[in-house]
Amino acid sequence: MAGKSEDASSLDEATPCQWYIYGDLLESRGQSDAALAAYKLGCAKAEAIENGTYLVTGYDRIAVLTERAGNLSAAITSFENSLALTEIMLEENPGDEQLQRDVAICHDSLGRVHLRDGNIVAARAAYEASLAISEQLVATAPDDLERKRDLLICYNNLGDAAMEQGDLPAARGCHERALAIAEQLLASAPENTQWQRDITICHFRLGDMAMQEHDFVVARSAYEASLAIRQRLFSADPENEDRQIDLVSSYDKMYRLCIAEGDSVSARLACEAALPIEEKMASTEMDKASLYLDVLFRLQMIGDLIAAEGNDNALPPYFETGLARVIAFASKNDLDSYDQTEFASGMKSMGNLLLRLGDKAAALSAFQASLALDERLHSLDPQNVTLQHALDTTRKAISDLESTKQLS
Repeated sequence: MAGKSEDASSLDEATPCQWYIYGDLLESRGQSDAALAAYKLGCAKAEAIENGTYLVTGYDRIAVLTERAGNLSAAITSFENSLALTEIMLEENPGDEQLQRDVAICHDSLGRVHLRDGNIVAARAAYEASLAISEQLVATAPDDLERKRDLLICYNNLGDAAMEQGDLPAARGCHERALAIAEQLLASAPENTQWQRDITICHFRLGDMAMQEHDFVVARSAYEASLAIRQRLFSADPENEDRQIDLVSSYDKMYRLCIAEGDSVSARLACEAALPIEEKMASTEMDKASLYLDVLFRLQMIGDLIAAEGNDNALPPYFETGLARVIAFASKNDLDSYDQTEFASGMKSMGNLLLRLGDKAAALSAFQASLALDERLHSLDPQNVTLQHALDTTRKAISDLESTKQLS
């Protein structure tokens, strides 16, 4: 029956692959626990028939699923199981270059999860192991473009781990090597959009390191190089979600750089360039709450910059239109408690910002939107002191604002 977990007993005779396909189906339906059970049954079947390849496949699926769920220790265990078994298969077939690549991928996956888990030493060690294998594979086939790109990814990942450790010279060396490889790849196929994007990532990383060192000249050069490519990629395919996200990220980097340089006007321009992309993503991604929150926070950033400029100009029309869309979305009743709380807090902040900007009517609208959310949350948990305080704060803000309007 659609929407309910399947009866796994009917698949007792299924092969490992069938269990994995069944698990994928359950995962696509959002039934993660049932999917995990299916993957584990697939692994048990693979172990029973002593098929290492199938068993590695199951370990990898379990690792990805548990990592996505935030169970990083379980993900690490599964990736370690996959690595150990792949290394055994490689020992039996030492010349198998695909198995060598598989081992490198296992190390890379472990590095990613260790980095998420805060174990930077383990992450760096895993990335170094992956890099060593990738370097060997490129040395045996220097014209193999896929191997070169694997090596590029290894350098970027190792650079990220080194940067987390504060080892900026090592990080810079890794990202510069990655950039050199990316440029070689792109030279062989200038129209390859993936390799163009790889170059933007390398510039991104180099810009981040320059920011840490307060070298704003180098940071600007790197961020602008990345931005220029991402603008071209976006212009060629403006409906592509990945390109939308990439371009917004670049504008965010430019915003932070401009703030660090004390250039509020350019920082505002960067935010204004990002805003319509975020609004489009919010309107097309099934009204996803997090995207509307991004729009709200972007408007707050712009409002703060307008306030910092110290002029008395009215808010631009796009600001009022964008805020109205966010308020309309937040008024819906299908938001979960977390999203309601985020919107309520954001609307209160927006109300206070609008008061600073002298727009009392817009401030009142923001406070009223916050009040509706606060009341809804409080009704679900009337004994919650924090929610009561939030509700009282919003009511007072509205009362003070209405009193001011009556006096004026």
